[in-house]
Amino acid sequence: MFFKFMKGYRLKYIFASISIIISLFLSIIIPIIIKTSIDSIIGDKEVEGRYILYLLTTLEVGII
Repeated sequence: MFFKFMKGYRLKYIFASISIIISLFLSIIIPIIIKTSIDSIIGDKEVEGRYILYLLTTLEVGII
């Protein structure tokens, strides 16, 4: 019944839902990236894991 009311607007609802999910993911992951970057530069903490390091460098370049 819900899909009946969405007729003609389904693509917009799907796009909006995906946009909200991406926004939530980025609002959670960006502070983690900044914290890890600062801890690895200033502090003595090393970034563990090859994939995490690749993810951090990729996302940091994308943010800048």
